[in-house]
Amino acid sequence: ERGVNLYLQKEGERARVIDLNINADYRFDPKEHKTYSSDINEYKISPNGKLVALQIHGEIFVKELDKEKKRSVDVSGNSYRDKDMAWLNDSVLLFTSDREGQYDIYMVSSSDPDKHGLFESLKHQVSRVTQTSQDESSLNISPDGKQIAYIRGRGDLVVANISASGVFSNERILVSGWNEPSQLAWSPDSRYLAYSQEDLTFNPEVYIHAVDGKSDPVNVSMHPRGDYSPVWSADGSKLGFIPSRNNDDNDVWFV
Repeated sequence: ERGVNLYLQKEGERARVIDLNINADYRFDPKEHKTYSSDINEYKISPNGKLVALQIHGEIFVKELDKEKKRSVDVSGNSYRDKDMAWLNDSVLLFTSDREGQYDIYMVSSSDPDKHGLFESLKHQVSRVTQTSQDESSLNISPDGKQIAYIRGRGDLVVANISASGVFSNERILVSGWNEPSQLAWSPDSRYLAYSQEDLTFNPEVYIHAVDGKSDPVNVSMHPRGDYSPVWSADGSKLGFIPSRNNDDNDVWFV
């Protein structure tokens, strides 16, 4: 090194300057603004049916459920990946985010004392709800709004009580292991969960599981072909699901 230059000298030769051409770093990270009007990743409608939460490229927006009204509100406002939304009530939205290195559950609500709605408020507060070393996903709030079901890690099905302010209590693990239950569906009375899960032969079956954790899940589909996507009737007397048992067509069946 001599002055501001670097030199290379081989044995028996004169030193020569090393030509360096290094571009300067950005002083500030460049930003690119984009507008999206299609290709959302997921959506969830609020309990009163007036708002919809949209997730686009890891960002969460809330807008009125009216195609004539274009305004939307960014309620996550960061560069992290936010997804798996679930309305706790009409003014509080739960979601998962990788802000701390893994997907924990977060809650966003209005921080304006005069405007409690997420859409009306210009001030939003994001709070971390869970602090675990594993990912949480598939958030699902019970019809009475008092319980939450979700997946932790590779396959644990967790149910907990949840208050209107997002505080968890009485956590219990209904299913533990690597075989993740999917397509969770609460019964109308908030006492049971239906879900699809592969059996030991890797065949998806539909199960009903009491959320108090005092009994084993019951296989209600019992068929060698796949059964998916359980949906309860409004009175809880029937459970619809989609099997591929008739010429491999996906039809709707009830139990």
